[in-house]
Amino acid sequence: MPIFSGWEAEILLDGGVIGDAQGITWEINPNLESVYELGSRQPAEFHQGNEEITGTIDKLHVSKDLVERILGDYPTPVTLVVRPKKGSSPVYTLSGVLFETAGIEIGAEDLTTESIDFRAQSMTIS
Repeated sequence: MPIFSGWEAEILLDGGVIGDAQGITWEINPNLESVYELGSRQPAEFHQGNEEITGTIDKLHVSKDLVERILGDYPTPVTLVVRPKKGSSPVYTLSGVLFETAGIEIGAEDLTTESIDFRAQSMTIS
């Protein structure tokens, strides 16, 4: 089993890297609904509802030129790729990512946000 010394994340737009992120957490909620039979205390089965992928990035670094495209009134979905710094797998790819709520700190050269929430349409592991 490889030992990972850390993870790195890149934000992709139209196939090109536009920024990076640190401190990412996400969760996948399948919205399961329990179905019970009359007189039973245990569920007979589970029905899967609409899947939701939500998460938070502690630090997001992007160019000031792209802020309007990803955080503006009509944001463009991006792809978030998370991989080990050393090693080749696993690689998590979150697609169709839109950013929701952000606390923003403007740096001299780029935009640095603190704690930005996002939603994704899908996730793959390779």
